Amino acid sequence: GRGTAGAATANTVRRGRLEPARTGYLGSTHADEVVEHRPASSAGPKGLRVPLGLHGRAAELTALTRIVERLGRGRGAVCIVTGTSGSGKTRLLAEAAACARRSGLPVAESSADELDAAAPLTTLLSALRSGPRPVLDEAMVDRLLRPGVQPLWILEQLRRALELRSRTQPLLVLLDDVQHADPLSLLAIRTLVPALARQPVTWILARHPAPTTPALDRLSTTLQKHGATVVSLPPLRQD
Repeated sequence: GRGTAGAATANTVRRGRLEPARTGYLGSTHADEVVEHRPASSAGPKGLRVPLGLHGRAAELTALTRIVERLGRGRGAVCIVTGTSGSGKTRLLAEAAACARRSGLPVAESSADELDAAAPLTTLLSALRSGPRPVLDEAMVDRLLRPGVQPLWILEQLRRALELRSRTQPLLVLLDDVQHADPLSLLAIRTLVPALARQPVTWILARHPAPTTPALDRLSTTLQKHGATVVSLPPLRQD
């Protein structure tokens, strides 16, 4: 897609190979190992086993696992996963969430759908109010959604809430199908990622590569400028 193509600072996983950039999320160094696909029945690098439902996705699963492992060491990151329907995006995000939970890391996650555009902040707030210890409680959500509240105030409250939570424990934010996200959520993500770049917050977003929109293009461009890893999923082989 146009929104995820060709930024010089972004790591890229394409055609079974991890192509690392020089620097990562605001200067953090990414791994420089080239990762090859392995069959689903075999172990991946460092003993990583690829679930049967992710046949042909060893390199991409390894990339996401390393991102989560770095978060456990207090280093945030950004990742954009792109692929068509049935390419394994949702399953990869589920595996990343499972990896984080096994390490004791909290996960804020949501999946956008076509109805999200009808209400501001639906996509992002769904994630930040999820889980046993949500980033935002219901009282705070109600304040953010009061009529007449200015977007800049909302963005500042979200930044403060995420920064406060990440001071006590690293946080993984997973957003699936962001091509359906509401415009204010897209703006918030585009603003919050650079604002929280020095905090242990990792963002993993999944989207279809097409069709795209100017808002999605702006989001992808901003994230790649801040060192996002781009994981592009080609169609799975029908073996």
